[in-house]
Amino acid sequence: MENSIKIFKALSDESRMRIFNLLLLTGREINGRKISLALNIPQYAVSKHTQILLNAGLIEKRRDAQSVNFSVSPFTKIRKVEFLKFFDSIFENSEKFREDLQRFKEMVEGEIER
Repeated sequence: MENSIKIFKALSDESRMRIFNLLLLTGREINGRKISLALNIPQYAVSKHTQILLNAGLIEKRRDAQSVNFSVSPFTKIRKVEFLKFFDSIFENSEKFREDLQRFKEMVEGEIER
């Protein structure tokens, strides 16, 4: 029960939902700077929100020489379908989620072209 409360508290903020949704939908490891650019929120806010998502066990992080990378946790991967159904039922018409994903895709495509 305590873990469920942590999860719902972590997802009770729009920015955290957007970060979690981006990681969940892409299924990729994404560094904090790219999350900041894709969601159009400051990097310090990404850092604050990812820490809460980490504490809830929804995401994990990996440091490399120059950045911190985030991805969904094994806990989340096992429950991916349930999370997606939950998000779809609540935010089926969420333009913001679609815009976040589109900005990220454009960023990735731009990197590939270089």
